[in-house]
Amino acid sequence: IVRRKALPQVSGRYANAMIPGALTAAGAVSLLGATYAAHAYYGFIGPAAAFALLGLISLATLGLSLLHGQALAGLGLAASLVTPALVSSTAPNAGVLFGFLAVVWLASAGACRLRGWKRLPVLANLGLASWVVVYVLTSDGFDALPPAFSLLVMIAGTAFLWPGADIAQTADAAPLGWWRLLRPQPL
Repeated sequence: IVRRKALPQVSGRYANAMIPGALTAAGAVSLLGATYAAHAYYGFIGPAAAFALLGLISLATLGLSLLHGQALAGLGLAASLVTPALVSSTAPNAGVLFGFLAVVWLASAGACRLRGWKRLPVLANLGLASWVVVYVLTSDGFDALPPAFSLLVMIAGTAFLWPGADIAQTADAAPLGWWRLLRPQPL
């Protein structure tokens, strides 16, 4: 009722309340906690299934943030960045780790482009870069290809996907082709 504003007197009273987003966040945290408990404490599911479920829940939370706001996107991003640390494997695979992190980065950048959010891309960049630094510093058999791939995805995504709204406004104002972005704009 509050979300759809079906009753004017109720929707006016709770106009600034983020009730649907808070309920969605509570549900996401409950699902993440239950999945982690099923893996770490009870051993009901293995590491691959736990990683996949935690990843799907966090990406679904990022998707629901398009409906409920940037705070929920931050929760989904944080859950995505913590997921690899929560699930330990006997045979860790850097390709899977950085492939997942690249998908998370692209999902958050896409959500930010659609909604025009400015803070979430910074957190996504910091999270991905932090995982690269942790991998480089703690890895015994260092394979440079997976972290390089994820960083290239971040660079390419920043160039072509984000910041879409700002570049689109600049592009509409300039009369020439794409190279107009390279010219200094008048103050």
